[in-house]
Amino acid sequence: MTETASTTETTNVELPDGNTVPLSDLYATVDAAAYLGVSRITLWRWVQAGKIRTVPSDRHILFLRSDMDKLLSDKDMV
Repeated sequence: MTETASTTETTNVELPDGNTVPLSDLYATVDAAAYLGVSRITLWRWVQAGKIRTVPSDRHILFLRSDMDKLLSDKDMV
């Protein structure tokens, strides 16, 4: 019997700056707020203050996990 390794395809999303990221690294507003441990209102205040950027999509405003991790690691920003 021959076994084959299954491959998992990762869907990549192109960002406005031309870079691509895995879809799994993008979070909807409610998920981003939960990841950051804040309310959606606080998250939107941070967006308006320029503390975190958004990634527009057809249906949602999305947030990059790398941006959220950077925000969490920078204690002065929170």
